[in-house]
Amino acid sequence: MIGELTKNGFVWLRGLLTPEETAAWRERLERVDASLPRDGERSYAGVRIPLDKLPEARELLALPSLAPLLERALSGMPRLVRVLLFDKSGATPWFVRWHRDTMIPVKEHRPSTVLTAPSVKAGVPHVRATTGILSKMLALRLHLDSSTPDNGPLKVLLGSHAIASLAAPEAALPENRNDRAVTCLAEPGDLLLMRPLLLHASPKPANAARRRVLQLEISGPQVLPDRFEWHE
Repeated sequence: MIGELTKNGFVWLRGLLTPEETAAWRERLERVDASLPRDGERSYAGVRIPLDKLPEARELLALPSLAPLLERALSGMPRLVRVLLFDKSGATPWFVRWHRDTMIPVKEHRPSTVLTAPSVKAGVPHVRATTGILSKMLALRLHLDSSTPDNGPLKVLLGSHAIASLAAPEAALPENRNDRAVTCLAEPGDLLLMRPLLLHASPKPANAARRRVLQLEISGPQVLPDRFEWHE
C-alpha cells in the first residue's frame, strides 16, 4: 500500500468500517453538525469541525488496520490538525475545479516568508504551506454514503502529487490529464488516503443523492518553520 501511495498519491482501504460503524459515524456527525453555529441558512457543502467537538476522530486514526500504515506514510505518529465534513447533495451542488489543498491551521500568525497567505477560517488562523510540509501530510476521506458517477464524486489526477510547483493548478495539469484522471467511486465505510498535493476536482451532481465525506487532515512529527505551531 505504501508503494501505491508513493506512486499514485492515493490508496484505498475498502470496507474499513462495518455498516453499523458507518451508521454510528453518520449519527455522530449529524449531532456535531447541528451543534455548530450558523449565520443564516447554510448554503455550502463543507463545514470545519473543531477538533474538540469530535474527539472520536483520534480513535479512528488508532484503528489497528489503519495506524501502522499512517505511521509508515508519515514517518512517525500521526497528528490530527483539521477535520472537515463535506455534505454534497442536490441542495448543495458544489462544483470544485482542479486544485491542491495547500492551507494548514496554525495557533497564530507570525512574520514569515516561508508560510504565506495568512487567513482565518472558522476562527482558526491558516497559512499556505510549502511543498516540503505538504508532502509529509495525508488527508483521510471516510465515505459515509455511496459515491457514484452521478452524485459529484471526487476525481484525482494520477501521480500529480509529484509535480513540485505550487503554481496555479491549471498550469501544472498535463495535456493528457483525461487519461490520468481517476473517478473515486466508493461505498459507505470506504476510506481514501491521499496526499494534499494530489490534484483533485469534483463535478456538480447529476442527481440529489447525498454524498457525505469526513475528511481528517494529519501531519507526522514535523516541526513548522519560523516558530509556527500546529493548531490542534
